[in-house]
Amino acid sequence: MQLTISLAEYEIFVTAESPDIPRYDVRSADNVCSLNEEFFLGDASYRPSSCHRVEIRHGKTVIACRVILANGGAGGVNSHSALVHDECCFVAVGPYVCALSLPSLKLIWYTKADPATCFGVYDAPAFQSIVSHGELEMARLNYSGKVLWTASGRDIFSEGFELYERHAEAVDFYGARYRFDIETGRYEIIAP
Repeated sequence: MQLTISLAEYEIFVTAESPDIPRYDVRSADNVCSLNEEFFLGDASYRPSSCHRVEIRHGKTVIACRVILANGGAGGVNSHSALVHDECCFVAVGPYVCALSLPSLKLIWYTKADPATCFGVYDAPAFQSIVSHGELEMARLNYSGKVLWTASGRDIFSEGFELYERHAEAVDFYGARYRFDIETGRYEIIAP
């Protein structure tokens, strides 16, 4: 899947790619990217399990293109894999959330938001934060990448997620619905 985010002047495209495809070979004139266009989140001594290409265009002109690799739990691209706030694009790749400056796509920071994988990122502007929907944990990060809280449940949060003004709700594998207070991270199970 490809996620497209339209802005006033630009369009941002986030695409999942196979982490097994060779990305750069010094002997090749047909590289997918150059060395300065690739970011590896996590321990580069391990093989990546997730690979996202982020591209920003002005009309048909490519302004910047980056490949982001991560090890940990594998993650694909969905409608909540990235969001834009101010001059920053936040992207979920594997267990990480990273911030890229716009329009250069320069890596500003990255943070491990879940022990396994991050399913999506959601903007919580009333709290000057991002909420990460992870497989094992929900997390709130400020716009500078600092983890403000994490919370886990009885099982993986694989059956749904919704963000409201003051709380978020996630459903675990067994159908239990959790309500998380965005400010504190405290939660209650509201449906078994």
